[in-house]
Amino acid sequence: DLAVNPAKAILHSGEASNFSVRYLCRRNCDRSHDNVYQVRFTPVVSPDAENQNKLDIRFGIAPYYIVPALKSDVDYDINFDKQNKQLTVRNTGNTFIKIKIDSCDKFSMDQKGCRALYYVLAGRSKTIKLSDKLYRESLKVIVGNHDQSYNETITL
Repeated sequence: DLAVNPAKAILHSGEASNFSVRYLCRRNCDRSHDNVYQVRFTPVVSPDAENQNKLDIRFGIAPYYIVPALKSDVDYDINFDKQNKQLTVRNTGNTFIKIKIDSCDKFSMDQKGCRALYYVLAGRSKTIKLSDKLYRESLKVIVGNHDQSYNETITL
């Protein structure tokens, strides 16, 4: 269903490269719910470095690529546990939701660490442990879908 281009790449220290991911399905595709893919970028030993004695640090990533449902059905439950300073979001809809938490004081110079963004896939639950900078007795949470056609601000 997906095409990743380029399929292979060698990046040396300090280099960067662009990759494109394209959804290929054109007919008979089920778009009634999100299609979620994980694209893995796996490090391997470079053929020209196999016989060298040096420190070699490699890392890989595996981001999600989400093809959203054609028609978003946003449905969720949020539970704010003030005693344990955590927020639990259960997504029962057919598409992923974005959870934005904003605890910043408008008049404070220190705006670092008081905002956060989380994603909850369809059919999943996520428990968010709130840091001291993020926690407030009255918490402002903004829930939205991929294109912001659904956008709701909740105060918990």
